[in-house]
Amino acid sequence: MRKSRLKTTPLVNPYVAIAATLPALLSIFVLAMLPAIINLAISFTDYHGVGQPFEFVGFENFVRVFQVQNAAVGVWDSLLNTLVFSVCVVLIQQPLSLGMALIVNRKFKGRSFFRALYFMPTILGVSVVGFTWQLMFDPVSGPIATLLSRFGTSSALLGEEGLSMALVIIVAIWANFGYAMVIYIAGLSNISEDVREAAQLDGAGSFKLFWYVTLPLLKSTLAINFWISISGTLSMYDIIYVLTNGAAGTTTLALYIFKLATNSSSNQGQAAVLYIYFSVFVTAVMLIFNFLFRRKEKEVKA
Repeated sequence: MRKSRLKTTPLVNPYVAIAATLPALLSIFVLAMLPAIINLAISFTDYHGVGQPFEFVGFENFVRVFQVQNAAVGVWDSLLNTLVFSVCVVLIQQPLSLGMALIVNRKFKGRSFFRALYFMPTILGVSVVGFTWQLMFDPVSGPIATLLSRFGTSSALLGEEGLSMALVIIVAIWANFGYAMVIYIAGLSNISEDVREAAQLDGAGSFKLFWYVTLPLLKSTLAINFWISISGTLSMYDIIYVLTNGAAGTTTLALYIFKLATNSSSNQGQAAVLYIYFSVFVTAVMLIFNFLFRRKEKEVKA
């Protein structure tokens, strides 16, 4: 009786299951797999754009792509900029987000207002954030330039080599730390108050309570936030594009590929190859992160 009911129940009918998952599978194929296949095909050609003739060049692009110069910036320089940008943003943003989460997680008047205030930059959008900070960093009439003039000095700010990368890092942290803060708040809300009260009864102060109780219980939340932050900063190019367009030593590898792919005179095959290399690079970094995190987790359990 039970077997016959299972056969006629629509929810366990295999055809119904296939029909239910088919839209999702088609979306994955059209939006992810098909572009990847097309990108792979283009990487073996000297394709320059729609309507222009192209030839099959084999693995030539895979070798010559590292010799290409785009706006006086090489692949290796953009890769170095990517590493500097990503490391600085992650190592500054995560402690800042965790600290702000600890503050706004406490019970005080106006807590919801400050949570919304700190999260607001995340929902403003790249264009709004970028143009707002462009006005702030205007070297002629911006508020920062005006403040510097009061001290008898001046700076090109976003146009100054070396300083521009630091300013872009600051903007990227400001624009995204609220997202990480919300994830940390969710993790803190899952920690039982009984655990904290027991630690306080045992004589644990604020620092020991954080270091030996709160931080270990946030291990999974830390892993999620670091994962999102590392993968996001490695592939981030939009905020840099709006702020500096890659000038003054701020071209990351993701921005380099974007500019190469959107340049009608560039070899799109080389852009496709760079995207493949970049995907492999990001995947390798994330696999190393997973390996190190799991290894550290096993050492703690042992």
